[in-house]
Amino acid sequence: MVLVVGAVLVSMLLAVAITATSVAVCAVVLRSMLNAERKR
Repeated sequence: MVLVVGAVLVSMLLAVAITATSVAVCAVVLRSMLNAERKR
């Protein structure tokens, strides 16, 4: 039972970390695109 709960918690933490990193990457890409448009 403890192993199942631990696996679920680890998978949830991994999912949250993956979503956070993807959102951060999207934010960086959008920011760089906006900066490139402003320079023009």
